[in-house]
Amino acid sequence: MPASASKFIELAIKESDNNVKLIVLDKVSELHKEHEGVLEDLVMEILRVLSSPDIDVRNKALEIALKMVTSRNVEEVLSLLKKDLIKTVEQDYEKATAPHISSLSLLSLNSLNLRCGRTTNTASF
Repeated sequence: MPASASKFIELAIKESDNNVKLIVLDKVSELHKEHEGVLEDLVMEILRVLSSPDIDVRNKALEIALKMVTSRNVEEVLSLLKKDLIKTVEQDYEKATAPHISSLSLLSLNSLNLRCGRTTNTASF
């Protein structure tokens, strides 16, 4: 099961068509629902999809990743999301998209922190 999910994730990372990425991510989400506890080790691979410029693809990847967070991988996920947030804020995106992407990243960090029972100090991000 993890091998097939890994191949789907690899396809989502490499495929240029955003519709294909969304379909593949839906399949990964279905696999995770059917086999909870098996795919959690792939959460960092799913987060690699955040390199996509499409906000819908990024949102779907975050949605799946947040469902896969466990006490074993929470620190690693938080660290990666923090780096992604910093990178996003520092990059020169068009003014219309930069606040939306930054808000999405910040919301994902807050959601993850709340899910893990931690309080968020956004000033430290």
